[in-house]
Amino acid sequence: MKPITHEARDKVYGERAEEYGEASKYMPMVAGLWSQYTGTELNVTDVCVMLAMLKMTRLKHNPDHRDSKIDICGYMEVSEKAKQPEAAATTPNIIADAVSNGAT
Repeated sequence: MKPITHEARDKVYGERAEEYGEASKYMPMVAGLWSQYTGTELNVTDVCVMLAMLKMTRLKHNPDHRDSKIDICGYMEVSEKAKQPEAAATTPNIIADAVSNGAT
């Protein structure tokens, strides 16, 4: 069996990327939407930490659920990737994009 961290990387850059698109593209959108909803400025790291906390809560119910552990590692991978300069340069501003496209 692969180490959990290796499985997480495989999922982030493989299976999950194919299903949902690249995390570097959609996680900033989640941060933008959550920022608007909460009235508090959130970033990708905040989103990743909160999603990891959700998975930790699930682990409280079922501590042996490997997929939740893999997801936690995956969220931390995405959080680290978001801190890299090239990720910051390509972060979309979903709110500005929506406003410029006529959404209110």
